[in-house]
Amino acid sequence: MKIKRFSSFYSVFYAIEWKGKRFLIDCGSPFDRKRIEQEVKRIDYIFITHGHWDHAGNALFLKKEGAKIFIHEKDFFLIKNRIIHVPPPRKSLYSYFLFYTLNFLKKFAKVEYFEKDDLKNIEEVEIIETPGHTHGSCTYKIKDNYFIGDILIGPNPFIKRPRLSFLIEDKNVLKKTLELLFEFEGKFYPGHGKVFSSYDLKKARDFIWRDLKVK
Repeated sequence: MKIKRFSSFYSVFYAIEWKGKRFLIDCGSPFDRKRIEQEVKRIDYIFITHGHWDHAGNALFLKKEGAKIFIHEKDFFLIKNRIIHVPPPRKSLYSYFLFYTLNFLKKFAKVEYFEKDDLKNIEEVEIIETPGHTHGSCTYKIKDNYFIGDILIGPNPFIKRPRLSFLIEDKNVLKKTLELLFEFEGKFYPGHGKVFSSYDLKKARDFIWRDLKVK
């Protein structure tokens, strides 16, 4: 199995080749269109982790090229209604800065409508509902690889551990999702930041619970 990581304008997406099929987990923002045209060849299936524009921004283009697309129904309403969704910020100065920045940027972005497909029976990919960042967030398991979208942010040069996204739709629901993620063993591929292991996640557990602040 081959996994190629694409660091896009804002988010991260992944191209996977396995058993003669080509998958994309997310497909970047509309600003990544030229790069996708140049570097992403013939995609059979796209699995979108959640309905934010920086993760689903090229879905319509790729569908026209023949790809079939899965997105959870609870996030598909964002696509149907062309909503640039920015969940409420957490109680930190940076999260408010990010919230207002994204609200400003969404004036220049657009959501292109696409028809979703029923891909629940693709044997190579297990779909796991992991809400919290959004109501329809999903994790996609391929072997021992977990593609988690924005449920957690991966390490970066400044913060060396996985951590919470600053944008959370429901903290109590996210708590249940995190309890599930802590049970998984393998590698985690986030929608922002670097790949991390289940060992890295367990080491960061106390920091994550402290930041979530849910009883």
